[in-house]
Amino acid sequence: MSETDPSPAAGPHLPKGLKVTLAIAAAAFLTVCAWLVWATPVLAPYSDMLDWVARYQDFQGDGKLGAYLLTPHISHRLVFTFLILWADAALFGASGWLFVVVGVSLLALTAALLARAASQAGEGDLKWVIGGAAAALVLLPGGILDATAHICTIYIEALALSVAAILLATPSDGEAPTPGRLVLALACAAGAAFGNGAGLAIWPVLAFSAWRRNRMLGQAILAGGILFGLAYFSGQAGGAAMHAAGGGGSGLKRAGLMFLSYLGLPWSLAVPRLGWLLGLVVGALGGWAILRKGGEEATRAERIAVQLIQFSLITALMAAIGRHGPDQPLTAPLRYAVLLSPLHVGLLILAAPGLAGVLKRRARETQILLAAAAVLAVLHQAAAGVFVVRTADLNRARAEAFRAGDRSALVQAAMYPDTAKAEAMLARMRAAGLYQHEWRTPNGR
Repeated sequence: MSETDPSPAAGPHLPKGLKVTLAIAAAAFLTVCAWLVWATPVLAPYSDMLDWVARYQDFQGDGKLGAYLLTPHISHRLVFTFLILWADAALFGASGWLFVVVGVSLLALTAALLARAASQAGEGDLKWVIGGAAAALVLLPGGILDATAHICTIYIEALALSVAAILLATPSDGEAPTPGRLVLALACAAGAAFGNGAGLAIWPVLAFSAWRRNRMLGQAILAGGILFGLAYFSGQAGGAAMHAAGGGGSGLKRAGLMFLSYLGLPWSLAVPRLGWLLGLVVGALGGWAILRKGGEEATRAERIAVQLIQFSLITALMAAIGRHGPDQPLTAPLRYAVLLSPLHVGLLILAAPGLAGVLKRRARETQILLAAAAVLAVLHQAAAGVFVVRTADLNRARAEAFRAGDRSALVQAAMYPDTAKAEAMLARMRAAGLYQHEWRTPNGR
């Protein structure tokens, strides 16, 4: 590998051999992604999907559209999920494929948006390297598993709309946000919560970012977010925040461990005993970024990075508040990992200028590290991909086992907590011919 940097203004240039290596790695990475999209869909209904289909069937009987779309599921108002379910059943024979198409499309869109935003932090050839790395961080196997599982596409919907809100609300350097872009950003912010309640995290992010440049605008957005949140939770008894208040010292400890486990995703699942330490490092980096970066004079890329980090940290706090009870595990589930991708991309954006400086000073060593990182990214994608495919196969097998009469504890835990209710809902689906076909057999073939 050779160093070629003809013009500091043009930014670092990478040698042809390294470009070829990175291009091959990118192609291999995307091939693994395509394999995961093919291998992970589970079309048979299980878990929350049973409740959703039952609600759709009730809607078919009573025609109450508002109740169908807006009645909370747990504490979430899943408007987009119920629209997708309606369209899937009415237009595509209740196959389940529309969930997969929407989930994968939104995940790919999010990867493209963040890749473009991250590339602005690079110079010269590093633009497409940073952009490609950002896309890879979004397309990790956990995110693809969410995108292809009907009960987890809710996280992809919230993520895509939250990222869109940040990008729309963040003007170019030296400019103020136009009213049109700001209105679209707030519409995306509202829509994010109708994908999943985690989308509410976007409101304080937008408010704080606006406040740094225009205090009145920031206060107005915060007030709007509070009103929206009150409307979102209106009519819902209790709530996670109230539950958190009664946890005492033990509850606070469990909440802290959940917070750190969440921040360590997806890697905290591989080393659960050290997950808290990994989360602590990630949280410390995120806290440093919020305190030191994204000020009034910061570039657009830096301001976007800080907002992405804030969004993920707030979702981690929400998970810690909502999942710290004594009946809850201390390890954050893999389905939340995709909501950490904004934080990872944000840290990448903030690291980009330093990477450019190192590449100029120590070109050969840095180029070797870039090539090694690309190869490791492909190996990681493949290894983690095997894990998520096995997870999908297990979910598929347990759903099939329940329908075949297996009522063992593991099967029931994956399928539905109330056996009698699950049996009744499945019988009702069979009678209506809804969601009776699977993509692959339980053993994955």
